[in-house]
Amino acid sequence: MLRVRELSDEEGQALSRLVKRTNEATVAKRAMVVLHSFQGSPRPRSPR
Repeated sequence: MLRVRELSDEEGQALSRLVKRTNEATVAKRAMVVLHSFQGSPRPRSPR
């Protein structure tokens, strides 16, 4: 399980914007993993 440090409001908002606005799937997925970890949610499982 991935754990991240406490994020500031600005960092959380920047990650949320990045998830919504990026055209790069890898960047969006990585940002979502960090956001989910910060929020205490498990990462969505990807199909294999």
